[in-house]
Amino acid sequence: MTPLQQRVLSFVRDHIAEREYAPSFPEIGVGCNLKSKGQVHRVVHILIAAGYLRQEKGHARNLALTDKPAPQTKATVLDDFIARLERKCPAVTSWAMVRQVANEMRAEA
Repeated sequence: MTPLQQRVLSFVRDHIAEREYAPSFPEIGVGCNLKSKGQVHRVVHILIAAGYLRQEKGHARNLALTDKPAPQTKATVLDDFIARLERKCPAVTSWAMVRQVANEMRAEA
């Protein structure tokens, strides 16, 4: 799994955990810093083909997680850790900076 696929899967998983519904494709694009709708569609459909996500027919926001566990990488562990901190400490306003540093570390790796 590529880092981009990991990032999208992590975003979808966190969004569903926090809001109890799936993100829209535009929300995935914004949340993962993807520039085009085509890139979002391509990555999401790769995750569907790999068995990490499925599409539920008949309604909007139709992405759902499958039972297949996501492979753990350093980037996934870092994203999960930051997401948990954000949920436990919502009053902290510097999460954007933490995410920026994490993205810079990921780019250097």
